[in-house]
Amino acid sequence: MKTINDVINEGIPSTEASLIYYDDLLNMSNDKVKTKYKIEKELEIIDAYIKFFDENAEPLSKRIKMDLDIAFAININVDPVRKDFYVAPQTLISNILTKLNVDKMGIYYKLNGHLREHITVEDIEVYEEDIVNQFRQLTKVSTANELEYKFPLIYDEYKVKENLLREAKRLRQLIENKKLSNYEKLRLEKYFQYYIDYKGYNYSAKTILSSSSNTIPEFCREYGMNLAYLIDNISKLRLCMMNTEIRLDDEEIDNDKFELYITYQRLLQAINSNSDKDKQNYANLVANYFQRNKKIKENKNISITIKNRVNYSKNKKELVITPIDIYERLKLLLKDNPDIKLLDLSDVDFSEMNLFEVESFIRECLKDLKANWEIIPDFQYEKLIDVPSEYKNKKYTPSEEKLLKKFMEKKEFFASTDPFFRIKGKNTFKNYIGYIYKNGKVVLERYYHNPKIGKLAYGDAVYTMNIEDFYRLSQYPRSIIIEMLKNDPSIGRFPHVKGWTKDVLKIIEEDNNKSKTVEEVKQLIKRKKVEEEK
Repeated sequence: MKTINDVINEGIPSTEASLIYYDDLLNMSNDKVKTKYKIEKELEIIDAYIKFFDENAEPLSKRIKMDLDIAFAININVDPVRKDFYVAPQTLISNILTKLNVDKMGIYYKLNGHLREHITVEDIEVYEEDIVNQFRQLTKVSTANELEYKFPLIYDEYKVKENLLREAKRLRQLIENKKLSNYEKLRLEKYFQYYIDYKGYNYSAKTILSSSSNTIPEFCREYGMNLAYLIDNISKLRLCMMNTEIRLDDEEIDNDKFELYITYQRLLQAINSNSDKDKQNYANLVANYFQRNKKIKENKNISITIKNRVNYSKNKKELVITPIDIYERLKLLLKDNPDIKLLDLSDVDFSEMNLFEVESFIRECLKDLKANWEIIPDFQYEKLIDVPSEYKNKKYTPSEEKLLKKFMEKKEFFASTDPFFRIKGKNTFKNYIGYIYKNGKVVLERYYHNPKIGKLAYGDAVYTMNIEDFYRLSQYPRSIIIEMLKNDPSIGRFPHVKGWTKDVLKIIEEDNNKSKTVEEVKQLIKRKKVEEEK
C-alpha cells in the first residue's frame, strides 16, 4: 500500500509546493482517527517550540480544530530529490488576518465559507499598517455587539468560551453539591475535556473550570495578546514549521483520490499564478498526471468531495472533483496561455538526478529556436485551409468543444513525440510551430488562428518535410511557397482527419540519424541567424 510520501514523490520532481488541507486529508484517509492522532503527535514538535517562547500561547496541534483550515504543503529537499510533508506557514497567516478581519477578510469568510484570496507569508508585511490598526480597534471593544460587527470570527470564539463557562458553572455546582472524591472530580474534569474536544473547541477543561468571568474587554485583551505573539514570532515559527516534516508513512490512504487531489491543487495554482514560469511548471505537473495515467481523463468513477475554497464557485460549500473536471480545466488553461508548452516526461527517469539537474533538464526541454524569416506568409494564406467540401460555400465555425478537443489532441501528440527542437519564425510562421526531429524531419503544426484572443485553429493541415527542404522553402517568395506546400511531392500535407497522428508518426520515425540533425540545425543557426529562446 502506498503512503502519502509515495504518492507525492511520483511524477516530475519540482520546487513548486502544493497545499493539502487538514479536513480534505482526513476525508481521503482510510483511518481518520489514526491519521488525526498521528498529525497531532507530529505537531507537538512545533508546539514545544512555541511554548519555549510563551507557555500560554495557543498550541498548533489544537488549532486544527478551529474554524479556519490548517494547511499542509509539500516541501522538496534539494538533494536527493525527495518531497516532504510539512505544515504550511500560510495557515498561521490566514488565521491572523482573517480573525483580525484585516481588509474585511473575516466578514467575507463568514458570508462565503472560504477565504477571499490566496494568503502568503508576505501578506503580514503587506497588511502591516492594517494589522496594527485592527489591534488598536480590538483593545477598545467593550460590547458584544461591537465585537460581532468589527471582528465576527473573534466574536464566534467569544461565544464558544461563554457557552463553555456556562457548562463549567453547572459542573462546579454538581461537584460542590455532592461530596466527591478527588478521583471522581478528576473523572468529571476528563469528561468535560472530552466534551470540549468532541465539540472541536480549542480550550482546556482545567482553564475553563478555573475561570470565573469572561467579560468582553478581558476576552479581547487575552485574544489580542495571543495573536500579537504569533505575529512577533512569525519568522521563527515559519522556520520551525518548514523544518518539521509531517510523516504519515504508517497511514493508509486512498491513493487514487489523493493523487487526484494533489493534481487539482496544482491546477488551481497554475490558474491563479501571475508568473509565466509558475504557470508553466504547475501545468507541467498537471499534464504529467494524465500522461502517467493514460485512461484517467475518461474515468468517471474516481472523485473527491472537498471544501470549497475557490472564489468562482461561491454558492457551493463543497465541490466534487473528477479527473474529467481537471482535464477540461487544463484544456482552457492551455488555450488561454499560448506560451505554455506541453512536455511529455512520463518516461523520463529522474531518480538519478538532483533537483538542480531536473530543473536544468526541463529548462532545456522548454527552449525554442527562433528564426528571422516567415515560411508561411500572411497573404493568400486562406488558400491553404482545408474546409470540408460540404462547407465550401457556407460559413463554417466548429463548436468550442470540438476545437478544444482537436487542440488537446495536437498538444498531447507532439508532446509525446520527443522533438529535438521546436522552432518559431517571424510572426511564428503564421502561428505555425516547427518541430525538428532527430532524423532530420521537420513538422509544421498550427494551434491558433489568433493566439492574442485565444481563437483556435481549424481546417488547417500538418506539413512534413526534410530539414533541407525547410531551408529551401525559406529562399522563395510567398506565392511560390504556397504552391510548393500544396504540390511539392517532397512535402507531406496531412489534414487533421482520423488517422493523421499515425501518418505523421511514420514520417518522424524514419531514418533515425541524430548526427545529421545536429549538424543541420547548427548550419541553420549559422546561416539564418536562428536564436535560442529561453
